[in-house]
Amino acid sequence: RVSIKSRGTATCFARHNQRPNFKGIFPFFRELSRTITARQQASTKQEPGFRFIKPFERERTREAEIQDWKTIFPVALPITSRDTKTLVTLRPIEMRDALEFQETVAENREMFRDTIPWLADTETWLVRSYISIWEADLHDKSGLHLLIEANGKIQGVVNMHTIDWERSIAHLGYWLSTDMQGRGIASEAVRWITNFGINTLGLDYLDISSRNDNERSKLLAERCGFTYMESIEDSEWVAGPNENEDPIEVPLAVYIRTTPFRKPRLSLDEARPNNFYSRLTGPSRGIHII
Repeated sequence: RVSIKSRGTATCFARHNQRPNFKGIFPFFRELSRTITARQQASTKQEPGFRFIKPFERERTREAEIQDWKTIFPVALPITSRDTKTLVTLRPIEMRDALEFQETVAENREMFRDTIPWLADTETWLVRSYISIWEADLHDKSGLHLLIEANGKIQGVVNMHTIDWERSIAHLGYWLSTDMQGRGIASEAVRWITNFGINTLGLDYLDISSRNDNERSKLLAERCGFTYMESIEDSEWVAGPNENEDPIEVPLAVYIRTTPFRKPRLSLDEARPNNFYSRLTGPSRGIHII
């Protein structure tokens, strides 16, 4: 509260039948403006060893950027489809989402058999273990796993499942429910996380590695400004259709987005070597990427 003593202001509107005395208003607002300005200056006063950082300032330190990760969510996506009643948002996945996440996976089981087969038959207890890993990634800032929600219902995922700060590269993944496809939702989600990785986190490279036979995923990467890198060879190991069968190696098409704001610290060959996913998901590792 601001307490200002001004006789003119106090008496200006007291007599309703008389012409108001506007001369008393101006000193009041002048003093109020001075008070607000003083408080703003005091709130941004720098302490020794502290640099005041404005929100989303491009020159921020990485530590400051990391502290802002949770505070910016949920984020609304600018969907331009005819369905104006659908509100699409992004937010980090949490343990309380396990049951609904599993229900969404079950509703899209056939889609996952062709795109992410290891997720198709995932049970709720295993989903909880995945979420605990994803929450740890957020805490350690080694990954960012976001739910795509439409009117509050989980409809997909977009993520940086691996962030390599030393090489300044993040590896992206995404999926969307079949009944929500074709509305530009996945494209906007990938655009948002791409801008977040390059503009906010200051990464030099982003990587989308899609299966060679997944044409829709490859077209999405191209629409979001990623370039196909024929020179980069990679593949992903997935479990065979039957329990007793050996894992199957699936070729990947690698798409890269490079920061336009500065010269990358490392060359692309150093930041994104061949067979990254092949080594990560090999039969001896037993790791699956989502």
